[in-house]
Amino acid sequence: MKPSTRTLLHLTPTLAVLTILLGASLLYGLAQSLGYLTIIGEKELNLTAYQNLISGQGTAGREFWVSLGFSLWVSLASTILSAIGALFLATLLNRRPSRLNTFALNWNLAFPHLVWGVFMLLLLSQSGLLARWAGALGIIETPADFPVLVRDRFGLGIILTYLGKEIPFL
Repeated sequence: MKPSTRTLLHLTPTLAVLTILLGASLLYGLAQSLGYLTIIGEKELNLTAYQNLISGQGTAGREFWVSLGFSLWVSLASTILSAIGALFLATLLNRRPSRLNTFALNWNLAFPHLVWGVFMLLLLSQSGLLARWAGALGIIETPADFPVLVRDRFGLGIILTYLGKEIPFL
């Protein structure tokens, strides 16, 4: 028996379980989105949810297009700025490589994304470290005068968090 066939046979039980679980979850989610909700007695399939979503009717329909635009903005801005930042830093590190430069770039790789997100929240919020430091240095009068970077309408806090975490990976 070929080594590749043997490996595939060893993986078959795990792949079968994962396929069944994932497939059942996807089918159940699709059935619910088509109106098949046995828990509340709805057993008739319809496309009402999708019609409301596309036409902009209902709460989900009104919020969908705004949320989609916001998600695309954050993902595109984060991706483009991360690529530009990584290219700039790679060029800089290539000219003058040193252990300090490498450490400065890679120190945050040790933190999981959740920890990094909480760190950035504590750093960027109006009651966070940057606001308090700016207040202590007299740059702003109170921490509330600090610009809103968390939960702002442009997603700047999210983009900054992605930049800080993703640039070293690129």
